[in-house]
Amino acid sequence: MLGIIAYALNLIDLFCTLWALQHGVSELNPLMREVTVMVGYKVIIVWGLLWWLSTRRERAARYALCAAAVVYGAVDVYHIINILR
Repeated sequence: MLGIIAYALNLIDLFCTLWALQHGVSELNPLMREVTVMVGYKVIIVWGLLWWLSTRRERAARYALCAAAVVYGAVDVYHIINILR
């Protein structure tokens, strides 16, 4: 369940980033400046990593999923604040 939450927050981050790019903001991460690379990474790679973590039973995997959800949540709050300005 935590993996699904983290992935949903990841997709919100993607949509907010794409919205910001359409409104004149530039991507700061040089690896994500190409939109097709960004979308592929966010949709496929992040999904795969979160799925893999969710199949692990180790405590570290649970912490990593929790950390991913917290980080994506914080990034989404940042996006929303900037969108509403």
